[in-house]
Amino acid sequence: VASAPPVDVRSVGTVLLAGLRNPRQESVGLNAGDYSIDVVLAGTRRVVLGPTKVVIQNSPGTQDMGTNTIVYVWGSAANGSLRQAVQNVRIDLR
Repeated sequence: VASAPPVDVRSVGTVLLAGLRNPRQESVGLNAGDYSIDVVLAGTRRVVLGPTKVVIQNSPGTQDMGTNTIVYVWGSAANGSLRQAVQNVRIDLR
């Protein structure tokens, strides 16, 4: 829902998702842990959001597939009003 040109999502300078465009969504599989995430204009180092700490929770087992972490971004990159919300959805086979 963000008004922004294509962006890259990075963690400590490493691009996790490249060229993400509104209204599309993308996903990436990450190991459990704490990540420092920022959003830059695609192909640049110009930060338009973050850095923000995102915690990925996964404890896979026979009845637990872990947690799906969803990051929503809204606002405008042009006027610097981008904001985010993080939602964690537990995935259970039961």
